[in-house]
Amino acid sequence: MSLVLFLLLGCEGGDPVCREGTALHDDGHCYPPLLEFPPQIDDALDALPACEPLPVEGAPPIDIGRGCASGACANDTFAQMVTALGDDVDCVTTTFDAELVYCTWGELGIDGLFEDDDRDDEPDPGARTDRIHLFPPYTGATIDGVGIGANVACFLDSLGHPERLLLADVGGEMMVREMFYDGIGMVAQDLGADDDSGLPNGFVDHMYLYGQ
Repeated sequence: MSLVLFLLLGCEGGDPVCREGTALHDDGHCYPPLLEFPPQIDDALDALPACEPLPVEGAPPIDIGRGCASGACANDTFAQMVTALGDDVDCVTTTFDAELVYCTWGELGIDGLFEDDDRDDEPDPGARTDRIHLFPPYTGATIDGVGIGANVACFLDSLGHPERLLLADVGGEMMVREMFYDGIGMVAQDLGADDDSGLPNGFVDHMYLYGQ
């Protein structure tokens, strides 16, 4: 059984730096403040283990506000992603649309989604990905230590509460399954990919970066 909670933040108005309902953080991006949740949600979040930030090393840090990871960004062309990530990439047609291809850098844990209007299993020239998808074994992190393998509390501590939250009942315990940060263009999921359980276990294993 799953429980979906929708929290709508005001998006109209705002000042020259941040939109109304968000505040400027140390990383230069605007994030929503912590919100009050119903008791059932509060109980689930209060029970979360404390954040254990990931180390920030190696590739350029994840920039959630810009939708970038390891030098690749949302709205990049396929050529730009190859320049950033290398040419060890596989492109396959999606199962839901014959004119879209996933291009995956599997050893890095990154993929992009591109238009393929001529259905030749390759991105069309100039086609751009609308998001960057991170998954295991991706090892990068934000400057706050948020990334694949970070626990849910790290996302809440760094980014505040999401506008929308999806919980799942796992053995009678409410676990965070998806966090939708609409204002900053990011979705984080805990799908149990790291232990092949298919159930949330407290650690984020998928991130979709759309940028602001």
